[in-house]
Amino acid sequence: MSLAKNIAMALARHGLAIASSVATVALLGRFLGRASLGAWALIGSSSALVALSDLGLSSLVLRAAARGEKREAASSLLLAQRTVLVVSPVLAVASGLLYTADLRAHGGVIAAREVSIACVATVAGAAIGAYFAAHRSWLTGVGDASALARARMFAAAAQIATTSVVLFAGGGIVAPALGVLIAAVVEAIVCSRALGAELEAHSGEARRPTFAAWRASIRDASASLAVNAAVVVAVRIDVVLLARVAPLAAVGAYQLSLRVTDQLFTLAKQVSAALLHRLASADGCAEALPRGTMFIAGPLASGLAALSVAGRPIVRAWAGPIVDEPMFSTAFALTAIAAVIAALCELGSAALMVGARSVWSSAWSHIAGSTVNAIVSFGGASRFGVFAIAGGTIAGNLTTAVITHIQLDRAGRLRDGGLDRAYVVTLCAGLLSWAVTSSLVGLSRSLVGACVAVSLGAASGLVAVVAGMLFERREAERCASRLYPRH
Repeated sequence: MSLAKNIAMALARHGLAIASSVATVALLGRFLGRASLGAWALIGSSSALVALSDLGLSSLVLRAAARGEKREAASSLLLAQRTVLVVSPVLAVASGLLYTADLRAHGGVIAAREVSIACVATVAGAAIGAYFAAHRSWLTGVGDASALARARMFAAAAQIATTSVVLFAGGGIVAPALGVLIAAVVEAIVCSRALGAELEAHSGEARRPTFAAWRASIRDASASLAVNAAVVVAVRIDVVLLARVAPLAAVGAYQLSLRVTDQLFTLAKQVSAALLHRLASADGCAEALPRGTMFIAGPLASGLAALSVAGRPIVRAWAGPIVDEPMFSTAFALTAIAAVIAALCELGSAALMVGARSVWSSAWSHIAGSTVNAIVSFGGASRFGVFAIAGGTIAGNLTTAVITHIQLDRAGRLRDGGLDRAYVVTLCAGLLSWAVTSSLVGLSRSLVGACVAVSLGAASGLVAVVAGMLFERREAERCASRLYPRH
């Protein structure tokens, strides 16, 4: 499959994931009350711990499949699946206790039976996803993006259909939980069928899983596990902390702000897939990193700045009255800042991952960032509420970005001033978008006017991005001409 087609399929896959999320939130915003949305924010987040059940072993499947080592890939796949069977029940119980305890603390806002069914369905879906994560990793490693996109398409359709039917039947928060479960089953079936023939051909060559093999593999997979665990601490624990100091409706508003910023960030960072092959070498990284960072972070900053100023009618049309919670505007502004900072180091982290001798090179920055996040969030949640929780995410992402920059500089993968210019361009794009949208904020009294204001504001920010990329291109050409002068 060509590079362009692979990128298109990757974008299609993530686009389908975003579309299913958008549709699900729209349905929940109209059929559930604000408190129920907050309850689902807690229950839905409970899947994050269970998703770690493979202990990072799926990353070994991806690396082996990418190198064409099918026997190693099959051995790692069997090991990952055995690990999930042992670990997922433990994490499922721990996850259920952690998240449902906060629901019980809110005085039975949601029926206990409804909460129990939703929790069981959600963690079951997460366990199925973890069990078949190695299949998805194999398909990713061999570049079969069409199979992954097909699996996501069927899963998204199944999730939306199941959620809609159960909501219409009065299922409450059980509806999105069953949607998650059915989607996991459908995606697992499609991925298994896509990989079936190849896995069967090499399963006979696979080594039998043993404790010694597991222990050796865990050492290699520990960096991936550390990064995934850091993400859980950085993102998924926030709603638990907030539920202990705020009503469920506020938890739902905060989760909605996270959903908007996360989906836009996920879409923006798909650009990194097209540049991974250039990040492995020092010269390629020095040239591609500044412009790639501008291309990821600049448009994201432009769009989020415009939405934060005039986008409330747009988000209300999508998610319903949950946006009228007093906390939403503050939470959205803070999570938007955190997302832009994360975007600024996204490509740098990828460069360390593919170009360094050890995958721990990119893991340490994320671990440090999550540690700072946890300290700020846990330490200030009871007193400062959302400011400490979202502020912890900002501080953590900033820590990750600074350490990533230092590591790239020490590794000789930065051209003088290149990444600094990307930071400046992103800041200018966000500020220009904010200023233009603020001047048009009077239009945002209606949905159409809000769309116009947000579009014009975001477009003005993109002007700064285009100008920055053109300037960076000239700088790259000037540096190349000095290194390789024409005779």
